[in-house]
Amino acid sequence: MENANTADGHARVGVQANTVHEVTVYQVGADADPKEKFLAGVRYLDGGMPTAARKLIDEAVHAGHTGVDVGFYWVLARLSGRTRRDLSDEDMAALRRAPERFPSRENGQWTHGLRMIARLMETPEADVETVTRDFDHLPVRLREDILRHLDRFLTGPIRDRLWERTVRQAASGWRAGYRVERAWKFFQPTPNPPRPRRTEPFAATRRERGTMWTTAALAALSAAGIGAMLVANPNVPGLVAYALAVTAGLFGAGPATDWRHLAERVRAKEAVLSPYRPPRREPPDGGFTARIRELFAHYFATYVPAGLTANAWRAQMAGIEQDLGTEVAHRYRESRIGADGLEWLVDFLARRTMERWESGAMLAHRHRPVAPARMKALAGVAAAAFIVTTPIALIGAWSSSPELGLPLTVSLALFGFTAAKIAYRLRTGPVRAAEDAKAASAEYAEWHGAYLRRVAELADRPSDEEMAAWLATDKVLLMNRALHDYKLSPADVLEHALLEDPAQEAGRARIKDGPWRYTWYRLMLFILTADGVRQVLAEVNTSTGRLHMKEWNEYGFHTIASAHLVRYENNRRRFTLRLLSGLETSIPVRGPRSDDTEEERTTRLTMDASGVHATLHVLQGVAAEGKEWVALDGRRDRNRMSLLKASLHAMTP
Repeated sequence: MENANTADGHARVGVQANTVHEVTVYQVGADADPKEKFLAGVRYLDGGMPTAARKLIDEAVHAGHTGVDVGFYWVLARLSGRTRRDLSDEDMAALRRAPERFPSRENGQWTHGLRMIARLMETPEADVETVTRDFDHLPVRLREDILRHLDRFLTGPIRDRLWERTVRQAASGWRAGYRVERAWKFFQPTPNPPRPRRTEPFAATRRERGTMWTTAALAALSAAGIGAMLVANPNVPGLVAYALAVTAGLFGAGPATDWRHLAERVRAKEAVLSPYRPPRREPPDGGFTARIRELFAHYFATYVPAGLTANAWRAQMAGIEQDLGTEVAHRYRESRIGADGLEWLVDFLARRTMERWESGAMLAHRHRPVAPARMKALAGVAAAAFIVTTPIALIGAWSSSPELGLPLTVSLALFGFTAAKIAYRLRTGPVRAAEDAKAASAEYAEWHGAYLRRVAELADRPSDEEMAAWLATDKVLLMNRALHDYKLSPADVLEHALLEDPAQEAGRARIKDGPWRYTWYRLMLFILTADGVRQVLAEVNTSTGRLHMKEWNEYGFHTIASAHLVRYENNRRRFTLRLLSGLETSIPVRGPRSDDTEEERTTRLTMDASGVHATLHVLQGVAAEGKEWVALDGRRDRNRMSLLKASLHAMTP
């Protein structure tokens, strides 16, 4: 029988990035002592990477680090994520030597833990209650470790009873440790601190000052010459106009200069609101500047004032978005830091832009006078008087002596304009520099405050072990949901396998030497029963733990044509299951670039945690031998189980 049900998808939003945290809990130096390797192996086991855990714990044991606690985790690492049929000849040889490596005369919690593992391997139905009661008396950490790592190893009635505890443990741990409030923080890059905007102090050159005084003196001499002409040839209207023009110039120059300076500041604020201006050159794809622009585009589309669409808001704020992106990219471009470390800043700037728009602060300058009324009145009256009286005075001078009047007028205009232009810069330059420095200081204080808030917000970022534990609870709850939907009990399950892979558009993050963790996972569960295979596909939101069921399929053992892991271009991998009917299930499994050694190691750890190899082993066995594979492997396992029980008993006399 084959049927399928498909559930609706669930939207995901966010800027996806590859974040690597400088946390070293998984790092083990080449010269690390055996105890350090053992503890790192336990951390790998807690992180859901049993293969890496086995390797490190084995190295610690070979170097002479033994003890009952080492023996307990050595056994868990050997069995974690495996079924009885997964034990290799090498594993069996190691188990034969285990009593010699881990001799124990202690009777503490670790010994009780090992004894419990041995009892769980051979629990008759009549002893289930007794074993379960003794199991409940173990320390919490040991109970949790046994339930988590021996899930696929247990069979029979004890599995049903412990499954209830596994589900209860998963339900209580599903959102434990404030998962909803904290899990998302694992995927946030470590914030890079803000950089202050550089401002240059105003500095007038000696040549500039000399030019101003020289031209001002020449302009004054020209004005004095015109006045002398008016006195030499008495012209009362001309003299009165001359006196008024000089007075207006002296008293109006200062207010007019200040008014112009304030007007320029207002024009600068308006210029920021101008539409998008195409850059002279587009930044290269994948570069720092391109990533900064991508972040600004995302957050300007995220923080949108009420009543506006994201597209309308971005179109209206195109100039501001562009200017902010250019400023951030320019300020940090040469610092050799990743753009994702500035995501907090882009988030803050986009949110602040929206808040300033909603509060009216962005357009407040339009509703305020450019300059004080007294300043404008004084400058306006002086300008009007100067404009009216200057021509009267010049005409009077020309009429008395045309030969001198015209040259003096030209000289006054030329030198006066040059002196006024330089004087304006010398007067407003220090003011502008002081205002810029004050604005830069206020901006830095604002940015630094946002940075400190972001650092404080991420202070309780979850550990990799917590991320692994939360994902483990999601898997248990998915299995329990599937058993409920198919009306199965754990005892009905001959075998099961679960494959995890990042969902489409999922972001990812990891700590150094750790596996990638994803914001969204796609979980594919295969449940083998006497009636055939149940296949369930679900997606889980890592930050909330919410499962979104996507597909349900059922098919017989005989319908499985093949199951394999295919490598294709760029060393990528794809898990593919084909049925004889032609139905195909295909999941990409992230692989490394062939020339990236670090990424290759990370991918091995990620695949170790994903369950792909266990899933492949189960389905390839079924594809080759059908239902008989389960029975054949059951007969093969009897000798191995006898050896395992004997070794465990010998470790805890």
